[in-house]
Amino acid sequence: ASVKNAEAIRNVANILDNYKTEQLVIVISAFGKMTNAFEAVINAYFHQQADLPEKLAFVKNYHLSVMKDLFEDNHAVFTKVEKWFVEMNAYVQQPVTEPYDCVYDQLVSRGELLSTTIVQQYLVDNGLASNWVDARQLIRTDDTYREGKVDWDVTPQQFKSVITPLLSKGFVVTQGFIGSNEAGKTVTLGREGSDYTAAIAAYCLDAEDMT
Repeated sequence: ASVKNAEAIRNVANILDNYKTEQLVIVISAFGKMTNAFEAVINAYFHQQADLPEKLAFVKNYHLSVMKDLFEDNHAVFTKVEKWFVEMNAYVQQPVTEPYDCVYDQLVSRGELLSTTIVQQYLVDNGLASNWVDARQLIRTDDTYREGKVDWDVTPQQFKSVITPLLSKGFVVTQGFIGSNEAGKTVTLGREGSDYTAAIAAYCLDAEDMT
């Protein structure tokens, strides 16, 4: 709900403006109700339903409407976001060859990748230095799609090596809910996984607190 629309994202930036001197890792979920919309896309793709293009368009248009409220029409962020949609469209053009849970994770994770791309850009545009980090570089899981089990040997090492050098350069913005297995496939951590991601980050970085 904190990133459900443009007004909410502005509020997030206003809150973070009070913490400019702090070393923060900011974990962001998909935009409000978007996980449900992505689930509709996943079902349409997996079952090869005719209304897949409409469901994809709904997701894209929702993000574009938020962006148009936050950015000028010719802003570079539109190109960044378009790349995520090009990737997603390429994925759903392929025949279904993987089990449902694997397909689910490859597609539903786009919600967080999109939301963090947009929010991080808005923070930068409003004077809040921040770096975007792909959580799949941080959280290593096993192969249990939709309910990934964290590898507690690899994950803390990855957090320290990737995040620690960035904290002196501003906030770090990353995605809740997603990680990747040893093969590099996206694996999600279960519904409501963003709180869990924040807890993983706090543990791995020995944070003072988690809010």
